[in-house]
Amino acid sequence: MAKSVSLKDIAQHLGLSVTAVSRALRDSKDISQATIKLVKDKAGELGYIPNSLAISLKSGQTKNIVVIINDFQNPFFAAICDKVFKIIIARGYQASLHFSNKHLLTVDDMDQVFRNKFRAVISFVEPLDHVAETFAKRNVPFVLVGINSRNPLVSSVYTDDYLGGHLIGEHFISLKMEKALFLTNSFSETSYRRYSGFSDVILRNNKHVDIIPFDGGSDKVFLDTSIQKITYNNYDFIFCFSDYLAIRLTHELKERKLLTKKMTIFGYDDLNRYYNIIDKTNSVSADYDKMITYSIDLIIQQIENESDYKTVNKMFPVQLSLRKG
Repeated sequence: MAKSVSLKDIAQHLGLSVTAVSRALRDSKDISQATIKLVKDKAGELGYIPNSLAISLKSGQTKNIVVIINDFQNPFFAAICDKVFKIIIARGYQASLHFSNKHLLTVDDMDQVFRNKFRAVISFVEPLDHVAETFAKRNVPFVLVGINSRNPLVSSVYTDDYLGGHLIGEHFISLKMEKALFLTNSFSETSYRRYSGFSDVILRNNKHVDIIPFDGGSDKVFLDTSIQKITYNNYDFIFCFSDYLAIRLTHELKERKLLTKKMTIFGYDDLNRYYNIIDKTNSVSADYDKMITYSIDLIIQQIENESDYKTVNKMFPVQLSLRKG
């Protein structure tokens, strides 16, 4: 049986990179029409079958990339998923959404990926180690977005959450405030990095900082308990894990007439960048467009170079986004 023709074969014949060949076959706008014609002619001459079709013929898999989230309440994920889906489709692939009701990606979630023959996974939920191992063994490309996994089998694309916390800590010091609090409703490792950057600055300046960690209960109970502690301890600076949490906390404090002018509340994710209808919130921002584009190009590269790809760990810088005076 003749060996199938790969993108690498075409690239070698034409003296081009595999990435250039892949983009030409997908009619990418950054490739000239002359190069596109050259690549397609050579592909036809060599008998090239598009990778997604070859996989489908062999194993029933499709060109469908599944996007996994575990949070429908935080509008940040709606904004990000909108970008993810549009870029995936623009790259010539299909996109589907899978909702996980766990804090970590489980065997049940993995089973849905295999049952639906998804070709690759972009996940905002960290996988259990044995789940990551199974994806790797079965050659299903997996990119984790927003979380830095310690598992060497997982490609991670995320923001510098330690720096984000550090910048907010410096802002706390610059305002000459006294009692800082980190409030989180997430079990994710990002929560630890944000708190570490925040607390390192504050403690180094001999100021007070506390944390109210997530206990896994309902959001309502978590907020009620947190507000009781905030008012009892007279915190004047509150760093929330996300903008969504910061907005909810601010709203609840206002409703209960507990929000004082001395309080400064920070979030994370810069939701105001995507939604001008929500309350302005001091936050931390990153170039999420660039991060998402990188993640999708990475997973497509892994799909199209199935036998020759390595996991990647990529961190994107952040900056303060001061929306309120």
